[in-house]
Amino acid sequence: MRFAIIVLAVAVTFFGCVPITEETEESTYTAPVETGSGIASGVSGELPSRIRESIDGHRLVTGAGERGEFYNISTIRRIDLVFTQSDWWDQMRNNYYSEEDIAADMSVDGIALADPVGVRFKGETSYLRNPYSKKSFNISLDFGDSEQKYMGYQELNLNCAFEDDSFMRELVFEEVIQYYIPAVANNYVELYLNGEYWGIYVSSQQLDGDFIKEWFLSNNGTRWRAEPEGTGLGNPGTGTSSLNYLGDDQSDYEPHYTLKKAVKSNPWSDLITTCKVLDETSSSAYTDISAVLDVDRSLWFLACENVFADDDSYIHKGGTDYFIYWEAETGRMTPLEYDGNSCLSPGNIYWSPFYNATSSRYPLLYKLLAVPHFRQRYLAHLRTILDERLNADYMDSLIEEYAARIDAYIQADPKKMMTYDQYLDAVSDLKTLVRTRHEYLMSNEEVGVDVPQISDTSWSVDGSYWAAPDSSQAVLVTATVACTEGIEAVYLYGATGVVGNFSTISMKDDGEHGDGSAGDGVYGCTIPAQTAGTRVRFYIEAVAADSINTLAYDPAGAEHDVYTYVVQ
Repeated sequence: MRFAIIVLAVAVTFFGCVPITEETEESTYTAPVETGSGIASGVSGELPSRIRESIDGHRLVTGAGERGEFYNISTIRRIDLVFTQSDWWDQMRNNYYSEEDIAADMSVDGIALADPVGVRFKGETSYLRNPYSKKSFNISLDFGDSEQKYMGYQELNLNCAFEDDSFMRELVFEEVIQYYIPAVANNYVELYLNGEYWGIYVSSQQLDGDFIKEWFLSNNGTRWRAEPEGTGLGNPGTGTSSLNYLGDDQSDYEPHYTLKKAVKSNPWSDLITTCKVLDETSSSAYTDISAVLDVDRSLWFLACENVFADDDSYIHKGGTDYFIYWEAETGRMTPLEYDGNSCLSPGNIYWSPFYNATSSRYPLLYKLLAVPHFRQRYLAHLRTILDERLNADYMDSLIEEYAARIDAYIQADPKKMMTYDQYLDAVSDLKTLVRTRHEYLMSNEEVGVDVPQISDTSWSVDGSYWAAPDSSQAVLVTATVACTEGIEAVYLYGATGVVGNFSTISMKDDGEHGDGSAGDGVYGCTIPAQTAGTRVRFYIEAVAADSINTLAYDPAGAEHDVYTYVVQ
């Protein structure tokens, strides 16, 4: 065998299987935990709105579900705010740092809300550096009534798109990354203040409990916002609020993270444990980091930020512009993207795919991308985003769609911070930046490589393809895998439930695992029988026999896009 399989325990429950461990002197690759014929025990529950089954029932896809009707992208709503205070503007300026709301009456599309809402200025750069009167606003609908919502939402953000003359960076960014990671919904609104037209705004979903319930099984976890050092445009918190281990004392973390919501007692212990385990993660092998951190979703998070050269990002600022959510069902932390209006910045367009990965101040990058298997998984995700979304064909169409939607509104906006010609130039420049970014990343020697091709994946039950098994039946999974560099190994990652860690089963092309003839490129393995009512999730990983063990996945969006069946 050309490479080593080094196995250390990952805190997942297996169906009575003992991990297989093998090691050689030529340790260049860290393979996933093998569990013989078993799969991991996940967590079941009712599917949230942003997770759905495919029409044929063969896939479980996260991010493709319907967004709330308020954020229907084809609808540009009208929001009216009426302040009775004569000095309302001065009050909001004075309350900027304290984030204290002032009361206003609100209507949406001519429908008045029953109780007053709370309004304040929001944003950092868009407020402190913005010399224009067009500011960004946060609206708390529960200001006068703790139960008041509109179309299911209790808090709204109206962003002025400062420093984005295209007026669409945030929308195209969040539109794309929702296919890979939890992302806030966006659309456009027209804003009127005391009857005066203030033009078009980007309406961006608040990252609150309503958001969490759309993407996770419940809102019973813990949510923090990472904070910069102090106030104003200073240190963004890199090295402190970047999931850095600061010791075992809760007080060392409280200045750097704002606890937004918690159900359990002593929630800070989970954050401290995650930071500590991440700090202790070895660069040469698996550790138990998967028990406390959703590693795959973290890698997707990093890949999304990098591909879009997001200036307001973890990978650039480190300790701000992101949230952290501890998921009660799995006990894992997940970083959550926030604030995407500075993506595809011209000054960042030549970021390396490993930007800041050598700095210990960014532990998600520094620790995870130093593990060979995690690095290759990250690269596979990065290629998927480039192949599917961040390319001229897809992005030109998306940009033109948004431009057609807002063109007349931009022209009519009395408060706009750019001329109409500058807007047109910015839209054109955005297309150019997409091409430049795509070409630059694909020119990287670790990105632009030949990758394994996985095709014709299917499952069968007693010879019947795509059948739902009963509790006595095992499921045979087969796939055709090929690569110009050759194939080192193929694995099936399997788990039960809707969420939770996976374990692995080796797929074989030896003619003895339901795979046809030996050496024909068809790989097979069997998922053992499960109890009735159990949902099974799985996906396939192919490892190339090249010098870096390039990885590919089927579905390409794994682990948030997986094959699934339910035992009858």
